[in-house]
Amino acid sequence: SSDYFPTLYSSDCLITDKSAILLDYFCTGKPIIYCLSHNPHDRLFPEYLEGMYCADTWEQVQQILTQLRSGIDPLAPVRERSVRENFITQGTTAAKKILRCIRDDS
Repeated sequence: SSDYFPTLYSSDCLITDKSAILLDYFCTGKPIIYCLSHNPHDRLFPEYLEGMYCADTWEQVQQILTQLRSGIDPLAPVRERSVRENFITQGTTAAKKILRCIRDDS
């Protein structure tokens, strides 16, 4: 199905490399295991990596999954803060947010 949102909402974790659904999934607040590329140009969204578990090998993916299955998710507060700061507008329109970013950047 082209509608992948039900799958995102019913899942517990995403294991991915660069992907178009990465930011959609990030907004769920659920854990993401980001499989690092050895090409630095393939590392997308560096500002969000701090809220994701990063893995270079399948063994690392398995270790992170074991930790998450045990209820240990130390990056949960980091993801929550990042979603709140970057995605929840809290009454601010997109245009106002864009203008504020442009103003602050100059």
